[in-house]
Amino acid sequence: MRERRAMNKRHEAARNGALAYETNNYSPRLAPFYERAAGFWPPLAEQLEAAAQAGFGCVVLDSGSLDAYLRQGGSLAGLRARVDALALHCLAVAEIGIVEDTECVIAAARPLLDAARALQAPYLQASVMGVAGNCQESARALEQLAAAAGATVALEFLPFGGINGIAAAQGFIRAAELCNTRLLLDSWHFFQGPSTWEQLRELWPQQIAYLQCSDHAVIGVDNPLHATVNERLLPGEGVFELARFCTELRSIGFDGVLSCEVLSSAWRERTPAQYALAEFAATRRYWGDDAGKPGMRRARIEARGEGNG
Repeated sequence: MRERRAMNKRHEAARNGALAYETNNYSPRLAPFYERAAGFWPPLAEQLEAAAQAGFGCVVLDSGSLDAYLRQGGSLAGLRARVDALALHCLAVAEIGIVEDTECVIAAARPLLDAARALQAPYLQASVMGVAGNCQESARALEQLAAAAGATVALEFLPFGGINGIAAAQGFIRAAELCNTRLLLDSWHFFQGPSTWEQLRELWPQQIAYLQCSDHAVIGVDNPLHATVNERLLPGEGVFELARFCTELRSIGFDGVLSCEVLSSAWRERTPAQYALAEFAATRRYWGDDAGKPGMRRARIEARGEGNG
Protein backbone atom coordinates (compact mmCIF):
# COMPACT_ATOMS: atom_id res chain seq x y z
CA MET A 1 0.00 0.00 0.00
CA ARG A 2 2.85 2.38 0.89
CA GLU A 3 4.55 1.68 -2.44
CA ARG A 4 1.30 2.33 -4.32
CA ARG A 5 0.82 5.69 -2.59
CA ALA A 6 4.39 6.66 -3.47
CA MET A 7 3.84 5.64 -7.09
CA ASN A 8 0.64 7.71 -7.24
CA LYS A 9 2.46 10.75 -5.84
CA ARG A 10 5.16 10.41 -8.51
CA HIS A 11 2.49 10.13 -11.21
CA GLU A 12 0.62 13.16 -9.85
CA ALA A 13 3.76 15.27 -9.74
CA ALA A 14 4.17 14.75 -13.47
CA ARG A 15 0.55 15.63 -14.32
CA ASN A 16 -0.66 19.03 -15.45
CA GLY A 17 -3.71 19.55 -13.22
CA ALA A 18 -4.94 22.55 -15.22
CA LEU A 19 -5.45 20.52 -18.42
CA ALA A 20 -8.08 17.85 -19.10
CA TYR A 21 -8.39 15.13 -21.73
CA GLU A 22 -11.83 14.36 -23.18
CA THR A 23 -12.91 10.88 -24.31
CA ASN A 24 -15.56 12.39 -26.59
CA ASN A 25 -13.65 12.10 -29.89
CA TYR A 26 -14.00 8.30 -29.80
CA SER A 27 -17.51 8.22 -28.35
CA PRO A 28 -20.09 5.79 -29.77
CA ARG A 29 -22.65 8.45 -28.76
CA LEU A 30 -21.49 10.70 -31.61
CA ALA A 31 -21.22 7.93 -34.22
CA PRO A 32 -24.37 9.03 -36.14
CA PHE A 33 -22.66 12.37 -36.86
CA TYR A 34 -19.26 11.03 -37.91
CA GLU A 35 -18.07 11.94 -41.38
CA ARG A 36 -17.00 8.35 -41.87
CA ALA A 37 -17.48 5.32 -39.71
CA ALA A 38 -14.89 4.87 -36.99
CA GLY A 39 -12.57 1.96 -37.66
CA PHE A 40 -12.41 1.02 -33.98
CA TRP A 41 -13.65 2.01 -30.54
CA PRO A 42 -10.63 2.22 -28.25
CA PRO A 43 -11.36 0.90 -24.76
CA LEU A 44 -11.86 3.53 -22.10
CA ALA A 45 -8.89 2.15 -20.18
CA GLU A 46 -6.67 2.79 -23.21
CA GLN A 47 -7.81 6.40 -23.37
CA LEU A 48 -7.16 6.93 -19.66
CA GLU A 49 -3.67 5.48 -19.98
CA ALA A 50 -3.01 7.72 -23.00
CA ALA A 51 -4.19 10.81 -21.13
CA ALA A 52 -1.96 10.05 -18.14
CA GLN A 53 1.08 9.25 -20.25
CA ALA A 54 0.67 12.48 -22.22
CA GLY A 55 0.66 14.54 -19.04
CA PHE A 56 -3.00 15.46 -18.49
CA GLY A 57 -4.06 15.76 -14.86
CA CYS A 58 -7.82 15.62 -15.46
CA VAL A 59 -10.25 13.74 -17.67
CA VAL A 60 -13.80 14.38 -18.89
CA LEU A 61 -15.66 11.12 -19.46
CA ASP A 62 -18.48 11.01 -22.00
CA SER A 63 -21.68 9.03 -21.62
CA GLY A 64 -21.10 6.87 -24.71
CA SER A 65 -17.69 5.66 -23.59
CA LEU A 66 -18.94 5.10 -20.04
CA ASP A 67 -21.91 3.08 -21.27
CA ALA A 68 -19.69 0.92 -23.49
CA TYR A 69 -17.30 0.34 -20.58
CA LEU A 70 -20.11 -0.78 -18.26
CA ARG A 71 -21.80 -2.97 -20.88
CA GLN A 72 -18.51 -4.77 -21.41
CA GLY A 73 -18.42 -5.78 -17.76
CA GLY A 74 -16.66 -2.83 -16.18
CA SER A 75 -17.76 -1.33 -12.88
CA LEU A 76 -17.71 2.19 -11.48
CA ALA A 77 -15.60 0.97 -8.56
CA GLY A 78 -13.10 -0.50 -11.00
CA LEU A 79 -13.08 2.70 -13.04
CA ARG A 80 -12.45 4.79 -9.94
CA ALA A 81 -9.57 2.52 -9.00
CA ARG A 82 -8.07 2.89 -12.49
CA VAL A 83 -8.40 6.66 -12.46
CA ASP A 84 -6.78 6.82 -9.02
CA ALA A 85 -3.96 4.49 -10.03
CA LEU A 86 -3.11 6.82 -12.91
CA ALA A 87 -3.23 9.86 -10.58
CA LEU A 88 -5.96 11.43 -12.72
CA HIS A 89 -8.93 13.50 -11.54
CA CYS A 90 -12.33 13.20 -13.20
CA LEU A 91 -13.34 16.81 -13.90
CA ALA A 92 -16.75 16.09 -15.44
CA VAL A 93 -19.14 13.52 -16.83
CA ALA A 94 -20.71 14.49 -20.17
CA GLU A 95 -23.34 15.07 -21.24
CA ILE A 96 -27.08 15.51 -20.77
CA GLY A 97 -29.39 17.11 -23.32
CA ILE A 98 -31.92 19.30 -21.52
CA VAL A 99 -35.28 18.89 -23.25
CA GLU A 100 -38.90 19.71 -22.42
CA ASP A 101 -39.65 16.26 -20.96
CA THR A 102 -38.40 16.54 -17.39
CA GLU A 103 -38.82 12.84 -16.59
CA CYS A 104 -36.76 11.95 -19.66
CA VAL A 105 -33.97 14.29 -18.54
CA ILE A 106 -33.97 12.84 -15.02
CA ALA A 107 -33.86 9.26 -16.30
CA ALA A 108 -30.94 10.05 -18.61
CA ALA A 109 -29.09 11.91 -15.87
CA ARG A 110 -29.22 9.24 -13.16
CA PRO A 111 -26.55 6.86 -14.53
CA LEU A 112 -24.23 9.76 -15.31
CA LEU A 113 -24.66 11.16 -11.82
CA ASP A 114 -23.97 7.70 -10.39
CA ALA A 115 -20.67 7.88 -12.27
CA ALA A 116 -20.02 11.45 -11.12
CA ARG A 117 -20.62 10.42 -7.52
CA ALA A 118 -18.35 7.36 -7.78
CA LEU A 119 -15.58 9.34 -9.48
CA GLN A 120 -16.08 12.48 -7.36
CA ALA A 121 -16.49 14.54 -10.52
CA PRO A 122 -17.40 18.14 -9.63
CA TYR A 123 -19.30 18.78 -12.88
CA LEU A 124 -22.08 17.28 -15.01
CA GLN A 125 -21.96 18.70 -18.53
CA ALA A 126 -25.30 19.63 -20.13
CA SER A 127 -26.71 21.59 -23.05
CA VAL A 128 -30.23 22.75 -23.91
CA MET A 129 -31.51 20.72 -26.86
CA GLY A 130 -35.14 21.82 -26.82
CA VAL A 131 -36.89 25.18 -27.02
CA ALA A 132 -35.16 27.14 -24.25
CA GLY A 133 -38.34 28.66 -22.85
CA ASN A 134 -39.88 25.22 -22.39
CA CYS A 135 -36.84 23.60 -20.76
CA GLN A 136 -36.58 25.62 -17.56
CA GLU A 137 -38.36 23.09 -15.36
CA SER A 138 -36.10 20.32 -16.66
CA ALA A 139 -33.01 22.44 -15.98
CA ARG A 140 -34.13 23.10 -12.38
CA ALA A 141 -34.77 19.40 -11.78
CA LEU A 142 -31.39 18.50 -13.27
CA GLU A 143 -29.37 20.86 -11.12
CA GLN A 144 -31.17 19.68 -7.98
CA LEU A 145 -30.36 16.08 -8.87
CA ALA A 146 -26.75 17.06 -9.59
CA ALA A 147 -26.43 18.87 -6.27
CA ALA A 148 -27.60 15.74 -4.45
CA ALA A 149 -24.73 13.88 -6.14
CA GLY A 150 -22.22 16.57 -5.15
CA ALA A 151 -21.95 17.99 -8.67
CA THR A 152 -22.59 21.30 -10.41
CA VAL A 153 -24.16 21.55 -13.86
CA ALA A 154 -21.74 22.86 -16.52
CA LEU A 155 -24.03 24.42 -19.14
CA GLU A 156 -22.62 24.49 -22.66
CA PHE A 157 -24.05 26.81 -25.31
CA LEU A 158 -24.08 25.71 -28.96
CA PRO A 159 -24.04 28.16 -31.91
CA PHE A 160 -26.56 25.98 -33.74
CA GLY A 161 -28.89 25.61 -30.74
CA GLY A 162 -31.54 27.63 -28.95
CA ILE A 163 -28.91 28.80 -26.46
CA ASN A 164 -26.26 29.91 -28.90
CA GLY A 165 -23.92 32.12 -26.89
CA ILE A 166 -22.93 33.70 -23.60
CA ALA A 167 -25.84 36.14 -23.47
CA ALA A 168 -28.44 33.48 -24.23
CA ALA A 169 -26.94 31.11 -21.66
CA GLN A 170 -26.92 33.77 -18.96
CA GLY A 171 -30.50 34.69 -19.83
CA PHE A 172 -31.56 31.06 -19.52
CA ILE A 173 -29.87 30.68 -16.13
CA ARG A 174 -31.61 33.81 -14.85
CA ALA A 175 -35.03 32.93 -16.28
CA ALA A 176 -34.89 29.38 -14.88
CA GLU A 177 -33.60 30.72 -11.54
CA LEU A 178 -30.72 28.26 -11.52
CA CYS A 179 -28.28 28.40 -8.62
CA ASN A 180 -26.18 25.25 -9.15
CA THR A 181 -25.27 25.85 -12.80
CA ARG A 182 -22.15 27.41 -14.31
CA LEU A 183 -21.12 28.16 -17.89
CA LEU A 184 -18.94 25.82 -19.91
CA LEU A 185 -16.99 27.99 -22.36
CA ASP A 186 -15.96 26.10 -25.50
CA SER A 187 -13.66 28.10 -27.79
CA TRP A 188 -15.21 26.51 -30.90
CA HIS A 189 -18.70 27.59 -29.90
CA PHE A 190 -17.48 31.02 -28.80
CA PHE A 191 -15.81 31.87 -32.10
CA GLN A 192 -18.44 30.25 -34.34
CA GLY A 193 -21.36 31.89 -32.53
CA PRO A 194 -22.62 35.37 -31.59
CA SER A 195 -20.66 35.75 -28.33
CA THR A 196 -18.45 38.84 -28.02
CA TRP A 197 -15.24 39.76 -26.23
CA GLU A 198 -17.17 42.27 -24.15
CA GLN A 199 -19.56 39.54 -22.95
CA LEU A 200 -16.58 37.35 -22.07
CA ARG A 201 -14.93 40.15 -20.06
CA GLU A 202 -18.15 40.83 -18.14
CA LEU A 203 -18.26 37.31 -16.69
CA TRP A 204 -17.27 36.62 -13.11
CA PRO A 205 -14.89 33.68 -12.64
CA GLN A 206 -17.44 32.07 -10.30
CA GLN A 207 -19.87 31.86 -13.24
CA ILE A 208 -17.54 29.58 -15.21
CA ALA A 209 -17.26 25.82 -14.73
CA TYR A 210 -14.32 25.08 -17.01
CA LEU A 211 -13.08 25.73 -20.55
CA GLN A 212 -12.89 23.64 -23.71
CA CYS A 213 -10.34 24.36 -26.39
CA SER A 214 -9.96 23.54 -30.08
CA ASP A 215 -9.40 25.42 -33.34
CA HIS A 216 -10.87 25.57 -36.84
CA ALA A 217 -9.77 26.51 -40.34
CA VAL A 218 -12.43 29.21 -40.83
CA ILE A 219 -14.95 31.26 -38.89
CA GLY A 220 -18.37 30.61 -40.37
CA VAL A 221 -19.31 27.12 -41.56
CA ASP A 222 -22.18 25.87 -43.71
CA ASN A 223 -22.98 22.88 -41.52
CA PRO A 224 -21.93 23.66 -37.93
CA LEU A 225 -23.09 20.33 -36.47
CA HIS A 226 -20.98 18.38 -38.99
CA ALA A 227 -18.06 20.75 -38.58
CA THR A 228 -18.01 20.68 -34.78
CA VAL A 229 -17.96 16.86 -34.70
CA ASN A 230 -15.54 16.24 -37.59
CA GLU A 231 -13.44 19.29 -38.52
CA ARG A 232 -11.90 20.69 -35.37
CA LEU A 233 -8.16 21.34 -35.34
CA LEU A 234 -5.54 21.27 -32.63
CA PRO A 235 -5.16 24.60 -30.82
CA GLY A 236 -2.92 26.86 -32.87
CA GLU A 237 -3.60 25.17 -36.22
CA GLY A 238 -6.56 27.37 -37.21
CA VAL A 239 -7.78 30.95 -37.13
CA PHE A 240 -9.25 31.29 -33.62
CA GLU A 241 -7.63 33.93 -31.39
CA LEU A 242 -6.96 31.40 -28.67
CA ALA A 243 -4.16 33.35 -26.99
CA ARG A 244 -6.53 36.29 -26.54
CA PHE A 245 -9.34 33.96 -25.44
CA CYS A 246 -7.18 32.60 -22.63
CA THR A 247 -5.72 36.01 -21.73
CA GLU A 248 -9.18 37.55 -21.40
CA LEU A 249 -10.29 34.73 -19.10
CA ARG A 250 -7.23 35.09 -16.91
CA SER A 251 -7.82 38.85 -16.77
CA ILE A 252 -11.20 38.31 -15.07
CA GLY A 253 -9.59 35.99 -12.54
CA PHE A 254 -10.51 32.57 -13.90
CA ASP A 255 -7.80 30.02 -13.09
CA GLY A 256 -9.69 26.76 -13.52
CA VAL A 257 -9.26 23.87 -15.91
CA LEU A 258 -9.02 23.92 -19.69
CA SER A 259 -10.17 20.73 -21.42
CA CYS A 260 -8.90 19.96 -24.91
CA GLU A 261 -11.76 18.74 -27.13
CA VAL A 262 -10.56 18.27 -30.69
CA LEU A 263 -13.43 16.41 -32.34
CA SER A 264 -11.91 15.33 -35.64
CA SER A 265 -12.50 12.61 -38.21
CA ALA A 266 -8.79 12.71 -39.06
CA TRP A 267 -7.65 12.25 -35.45
CA ARG A 268 -10.32 9.60 -34.94
CA GLU A 269 -8.25 7.34 -37.21
CA ARG A 270 -5.20 7.70 -34.96
CA THR A 271 -4.60 5.96 -31.66
CA PRO A 272 -5.54 7.57 -28.34
CA ALA A 273 -1.83 7.73 -27.46
CA GLN A 274 -1.06 9.78 -30.59
CA TYR A 275 -4.15 11.92 -30.08
CA ALA A 276 -3.48 12.68 -26.41
CA LEU A 277 0.18 13.57 -27.00
CA ALA A 278 -0.73 15.97 -29.82
CA GLU A 279 -3.51 17.60 -27.79
CA PHE A 280 -1.33 18.06 -24.73
CA ALA A 281 1.56 19.57 -26.69
CA ALA A 282 -0.77 22.00 -28.47
CA THR A 283 -2.83 23.02 -25.44
CA ARG A 284 -0.14 23.55 -22.82
CA ARG A 285 1.07 26.61 -24.75
CA TYR A 286 -2.18 28.37 -23.89
CA TRP A 287 -3.04 27.10 -20.41
CA GLY A 288 -1.71 25.05 -17.54
CA ASP A 289 1.60 24.90 -15.76
CA ASP A 290 3.41 26.67 -18.55
CA ALA A 291 0.85 29.44 -19.01
CA GLY A 292 -1.30 29.60 -15.86
CA LYS A 293 0.10 27.86 -12.78
CA PRO A 294 -2.76 28.88 -10.43
CA GLY A 295 -4.99 26.46 -12.33
CA MET A 296 -3.34 23.41 -10.77
CA ARG A 297 -4.55 24.16 -7.27
CA ARG A 298 -8.07 24.99 -8.47
CA ALA A 299 -8.24 21.77 -10.49
CA ARG A 300 -7.34 19.61 -7.53
CA ILE A 301 -9.72 21.39 -5.17
CA GLU A 302 -12.66 20.99 -7.54
CA ALA A 303 -11.79 17.42 -8.45
CA ARG A 304 -12.07 16.55 -4.75
CA GLY A 305 -15.56 18.09 -4.72
CA GLU A 306 -14.65 21.07 -2.52
CA GLY A 307 -15.36 23.80 -5.05
CA ASN A 308 -19.03 23.39 -5.85
CA GLY A 309 -20.39 26.29 -3.84
